[in-house]
Amino acid sequence: MEGSRERAHGLRRRDHAAASGRKTTYGKVAAAAAKLTPPDPKSIKLKDAKDWKIAGKPLKRLDTADKLNGSKVYAIDVKLPGMLLAAIRKSPVHGGKLSSYDDAKVTGMPGVKGVVKVHDNAVAVVADSWWRAKTALEALPVVWDEGANASQSSATIAERLKEGLTADDAFADTNNGDALKVIAGAPKKVEAVYSTPFLSHATMEPMNCTAMIKGDKVEVWTATQSAEGSLAAACEEAGVPLANGEVHKLDLGGGFGRRGGTQDYTRQAVAIAKQFPGIPVKLIWSREEDQAHDFYRPISQCRMSAGLDDSGKLLGLHIRVSG
Repeated sequence: MEGSRERAHGLRRRDHAAASGRKTTYGKVAAAAAKLTPPDPKSIKLKDAKDWKIAGKPLKRLDTADKLNGSKVYAIDVKLPGMLLAAIRKSPVHGGKLSSYDDAKVTGMPGVKGVVKVHDNAVAVVADSWWRAKTALEALPVVWDEGANASQSSATIAERLKEGLTADDAFADTNNGDALKVIAGAPKKVEAVYSTPFLSHATMEPMNCTAMIKGDKVEVWTATQSAEGSLAAACEEAGVPLANGEVHKLDLGGGFGRRGGTQDYTRQAVAIAKQFPGIPVKLIWSREEDQAHDFYRPISQCRMSAGLDDSGKLLGLHIRVSG
């Protein structure tokens, strides 16, 4: 009953505040609240576990059935009246630019509605179905200015990391004694180099976003881990104020951080939709595009050196990470 009285009292106070029109923010009262003496923990009586209604009880998820029977609508499933679909290809080399493309080769293909330059590093084909857009994109002649990174490869990157294992300007995160000196004088020495590759997020649902621009308003339907980030990206790309944007946040077919602050797919979708005002355009990355233009977990190498005495006891350990 005590808990019920407290909750009722709280409701009455909120009702009174609403009636008077008075309001404030947490920030404005935080300093005053910090001066209050908290109650003695021993004086607080917690609800007995036998009276718990939620804690410790198994509860069914509300979305399990939809996921199992296929009725769950993810962003890639969005369907809107008159919607067009787009496939995109970005420069295959990081930092590369789009030099030219010959849209005359694909504009007559079935269902194709147009070929669109996206920023300075990508090209998209828009059609009445995604498969037709993807098929035309594969047939589109494209010339890339791949830039300086075209000379990079797994071998050159690995060699640069290897150089880091012996660099003189390394930052010492932990330094206890002179490990290198101890290892150099140890009866036994052991050394090994370990490496980790670039790793993609590899979400089951590739990056996608549906965008529509009507007049001075932009609307997007997307799988996002940051609705605010999607809104900011969409409005900036469309050139409209935040008040003129709307984000429909759908469930993720895998996120893992890839659909958070990085909103490249949202920006691309809006850039394409600008060329088709009043028409919703759904951009879907191919699986190849998704793998090629992910933001990867960094590659690294780690060299571990140890010095042991004659009995195998560790005398010194040195770890160098290059990434």
